[in-house]
Amino acid sequence: MEIALSELPQLPHVLHRAASLVQARARMGGMDLILLDLGLPETQGLPTLKALLPAGGVPIVVLSGHSDPDLEADALAAGAKGYLPKNQLTSQRLHAAIEGALQA
Repeated sequence: MEIALSELPQLPHVLHRAASLVQARARMGGMDLILLDLGLPETQGLPTLKALLPAGGVPIVVLSGHSDPDLEADALAAGAKGYLPKNQLTSQRLHAAIEGALQA
């Protein structure tokens, strides 16, 4: 993620990491966007997304280890503003996902 973001000088950013759902919730203040891995220690899959959605209205782009069209459709239907399988992660795709989420 850091490498892909470093290749996007047109997208100034400050990256904050959270290792748990509790940390993610605590750090949401002032965030413009969340890049969310659905696998956290205390929650997996769509419940992770659903746990963060009501906490501030910050757009969320899901980054998943699964290229699963059903999971993507479910994540978008639940409220994610983008979905990007990690095995398809490039700086260009990440940029498009971020821009799309911020403009949604």
